[in-house]
Parts: sequence; structure tokens; C-alpha cells
Amino acid sequence: MKKLNWMRWAMLLAGILFIVIGVWTIFTPVANLVGIALMISIMMLASGISEIMAYFGGDQATHSGWVLAGGILSVVFGIWLMVGQNTLAMAAVLPFVFAAWVASAGMLRAVGSFSLKEKGGEYWGWVLALGILETILGFVLMYFPVLSTVVITILLSALFITHGINDMAVFGSMTRARKLVKKAEAVAKEVVDP
Repeated sequence: MKKLNWMRWAMLLAGILFIVIGVWTIFTPVANLVGIALMISIMMLASGISEIMAYFGGDQATHSGWVLAGGILSVVFGIWLMVGQNTLAMAAVLPFVFAAWVASAGMLRAVGSFSLKEKGGEYWGWVLALGILETILGFVLMYFPVLSTVVITILLSALFITHGINDMAVFGSMTRARKLVKKAEAVAKEVVDP
């Protein structure tokens, strides 16, 4: 019971900290670009690895060279951002790299949708439409790097705030569970010791 109590308070504290960091990130986008660059590189790596795994481990519909190419591209961009020597230069280049990644991924999705269509993929039209929209967004972000910085900041802030709200919801669930356990223990005690 003590462990549950400690865990629940840790969840509340983590939730509050994530929300504070999320709000702080919204108001300090330029100061956070280096940290954001690291987070985006991790997200790019995760995205690329999942696409490569989908290519090799999925069914026939996901065995498109475009899915594999998109995964490799995401891994390359992620590693390139992660191993950059000059963090200030990395932060300055980040809006352009992010925009290039969005545009490239969109193009690969749009072209890859036709492979999906040939293999009988049900939602190839959605993949095509979203790929085109992603490509357009990438070029808009490339042309307006400040907008790219804002988009990156908002996405990261939303991630932190959502995670914080989730941790606080878990705290609430753990509090209710603790109350139920106490009630069950009291009922069990009455049954055993009438």
C-alpha cells in the first residue's frame, strides 16, 4: 500500500512538471531549439525504425520500397541531427531540416500510395491525399522557417502538456484504486473478525 501511495504522488508531481515544462516551452521557442532538436531527432529515429520494421515485418500491403525509403530517410535525418557537433548550428538549421523531412516524407508517402493501390490497399487514397498535404506543408515550412520553429514548439509543448494531463489522470485513478483497496481490506477484516 505504501508503494502505491508513493507511486501515485510521483505521478501527480510528474504530471505537474510536464505541464509546467509544456507551458514554458510555448513561451521560449528559440531558447528551446537545441532541446527540441534532440527530441525531434529521437522522434525521427523512432518513426524511421517503425517504418523499416513495417516493411520487413508487415503484410504484403506494407512491402513497398517507398515505405522502406521513408524509414531510411527518417533514420538518416534523425542520426544526422543527433550527432551534430555544433548545437547552435543544429538549432539554427533545425527548422529547415524539419521542413525538408516533412516535405520528403510527404512525397514518399504520396508516391508510395500507388504501390499500396496496386497491392489492393484499401486506404491508398487517404495516404495519397495526406502525402500531398504533408509535402505542401513541408515546402511552406521551408519557405517560412519561423513558422517551422513555431510548429515544432507547439507540437512539443502539446506533447508535454498531454503527457502531464495523462499522468494526473493516472494519479486520480490510483487514488480511487487506493480507496477501493482500503474499503476491501476493511470488509475483509470485518468478515474475518466479526
